[in-house]
Amino acid sequence: MSRLIKPIRQTLEQPGKKVITIKMIGFSDQEVHEQAEEQRRSPDDLLNEARREAEHIIAQAKRDYEKVMEEISRQRHSWSEEKEALASAAKEAGYQNGWNEGQQQGYAEYRGLIQEARQIIEAAKKDYTAYLEASEKVILDIGVKIAGKIMAHKIEDDDYFLTLVSRALKEAKECHNIRLHVHPQSYEFVLSQKEELLSIFSHETNLFIYPDEEMTVGGCIIESETGRIDAGVDTQLSEIKKILTELLESETP
Repeated sequence: MSRLIKPIRQTLEQPGKKVITIKMIGFSDQEVHEQAEEQRRSPDDLLNEARREAEHIIAQAKRDYEKVMEEISRQRHSWSEEKEALASAAKEAGYQNGWNEGQQQGYAEYRGLIQEARQIIEAAKKDYTAYLEASEKVILDIGVKIAGKIMAHKIEDDDYFLTLVSRALKEAKECHNIRLHVHPQSYEFVLSQKEELLSIFSHETNLFIYPDEEMTVGGCIIESETGRIDAGVDTQLSEIKKILTELLESETP
């Protein structure tokens, strides 16, 4: 992660021209470490934090882009004033030939400045887009890693895992024959809670609990006559990543 998240700084530079810098921002190792160590936070807290980070990064990128546009506008205004002063001085001196030559030279320089400004704008747009894309990946990686650590901590709590299993069973509460697959580490505990799990159903239900060595710790798969439900931790992390992706896409202009 420390190699992934680094400050980004890109500079648009041309020989003999003013250097306009777009300053990129990133996440420090300390910030990522502090976030990763936080425990027992709800998915809503995680999503709200990701939203704030996305809004901050997008706002900063917009401000950097606006600074570039302001600098271009200032340079164009400065050139316009200089051109008018040159024209006035040449006209007062009565040097018609020099005036015509200076006017043509001024137009050529002005066209060059416009072309330069266009190139700077296009480069700034590309940097802006690339930066947003890179920032989105960083936010996603951090969000998913934090969620993974939070859920890995919670999954060690039997009550939390039982709640996860209960919620999944409620999705199949109309069924009569249910096969519940869990990791062997969770099997004995879940089996001891079978009566409580059966209380979810309002009718007679056959609940069969199986240990499955191929599953990851925290896994929970329910099979019934209506289909298959995967309510494990990995599935929930995938759902969190999907939600974060949709959130970031909705925030991107």
